[in-house]
Amino acid sequence: MERSKIENSIIEIFNDVFEIKDIVINDELSQKDVEDWDSIGHVRLIIAIQEEFNIDIPIKDTISLSTVGRIIDYVCKKITHL
Repeated sequence: MERSKIENSIIEIFNDVFEIKDIVINDELSQKDVEDWDSIGHVRLIIAIQEEFNIDIPIKDTISLSTVGRIIDYVCKKITHL
């Protein structure tokens, strides 16, 4: 799957999980930029990503997934290693 397709899917997930309206979602967007992206929001986001891409994200990896770019890169790597 191409990075652009993964990126579009993840942006859609962000919009669904956080109901983002006034924020531009780009690679640099981080937890500090989204009010609802707290620990519970992060769990909801990770679960949604796992379901969308049918992948498993170990708890130890979730800590480093603190920006949209890191999440996209991580999913790209996971999908290419299936």
